Amino acid sequence: MSLQAGAAPAKFEAHIVDWNRLFINEVREQSLAPALVARNLSLLHLAAYDAQILATRSEDGVSLGTPFLAELQSIETIDDLDPGLVSSAAFSTILGVVSPGCKGRADALMRSLLEDSQDDSAIGVTTAKRSQELGARVAQAYLEARASDGASRTVTYVPSDVVGHWRRTPPRFRPPELPGWDLVAPFCLESADQFRPPPPPSLDSKAYALALKEVKKLGRQRAPINGDSTAETAEFWSCFSRTSTPVGHWNLILGRLLRERNHSGVKAARAFAVLNIALSDAAVACWDCKYHYRLWRPIDAIRLANDDGNDDTKAEPLWESLLEAPPHPEYVSGHSTFAGAGAEVLSRLCKADDLTFETSSDSLPGVTRSYRSFSSCALEMGRSRIFGGIHYAFSDSEGQRLGKRVGAYVWKTFVKRIRSTPTL
Repeated sequence: MSLQAGAAPAKFEAHIVDWNRLFINEVREQSLAPALVARNLSLLHLAAYDAQILATRSEDGVSLGTPFLAELQSIETIDDLDPGLVSSAAFSTILGVVSPGCKGRADALMRSLLEDSQDDSAIGVTTAKRSQELGARVAQAYLEARASDGASRTVTYVPSDVVGHWRRTPPRFRPPELPGWDLVAPFCLESADQFRPPPPPSLDSKAYALALKEVKKLGRQRAPINGDSTAETAEFWSCFSRTSTPVGHWNLILGRLLRERNHSGVKAARAFAVLNIALSDAAVACWDCKYHYRLWRPIDAIRLANDDGNDDTKAEPLWESLLEAPPHPEYVSGHSTFAGAGAEVLSRLCKADDLTFETSSDSLPGVTRSYRSFSSCALEMGRSRIFGGIHYAFSDSEGQRLGKRVGAYVWKTFVKRIRSTPTL
């Protein structure tokens, strides 16, 4: 590989996965909401990608693409930069803003990378300084561009006691999570409701009764889970507090693939960027659907089934779900939407769906599962929410469909914007 004239060797290229893991660890510690995690990861990795591109326009005379952010596309390539250091500086700068508690570790990682590079005489002091300055400039451009994207907006939502509508669920009756997330500006989608799914089955329909019966049977609370395959699947993919979240899980899968294939630099930065844009826009689309239809969770539907007007459902007032329902409306499943988007993007990145890979779980330490395709992993991830008693089958299937549509649209838009195809 040869970089354009005047550019120093990209000593920092391989560390994009390390930066990703650093933030995922912060997600675990802070128990951040998946939608916010996806938005922040998009900022971090888009800045890292654009920084790489501004410092490395081409390899062997072949264009690597253009910056995603329009404001950066007019910046001319600057010689004598380390592309990886520019990228690391951009990531570190944004990290200090979106996750201040992580700043100390980010600074430590940057110092370590600089010391290692300078010990090897890979880059000089001047190159290091100029590289960090450009990285900070790229980061600032992204922070300004997304300063009013709606992520910090507070929206008041009052749960309803209407039969079929979402209300705070037992046992902790937590307030609604991110009721205004549908107002967050997408990165690629034209609007939050661009691919809004059709309404869920009516409460008096056979489809609703069958779905309720299934989750009532499969998702009830029971112990112990050892030897119970559906319960173990629910726990493996639970992704609740103190975990990487479903968004982080797809990032960890990609990070593992990048290491196995020894990919770094622009390819890695580009892959993380398009994955996280898809996950972020999927969150916006999913939350639009959730708060538009406001469907109640199975625990309330089962306990209050005698009030739903359906002769095929029967109330069980003391029914408990295996997993605690997240504090937001049920339809569609966030897990399924993230899964559909993640699988869609990774299959396009790898130019194949049927790729064998392994992944682990924060919820079941020491347990590793193997999959023969991204789609099979996504399907299990979605079904896990039925096994956990917190979603209906139609919320899984429509969520998967929504995620796939968002993932495909983001991919096409991203490719058009950067004028390059991000494959591994």
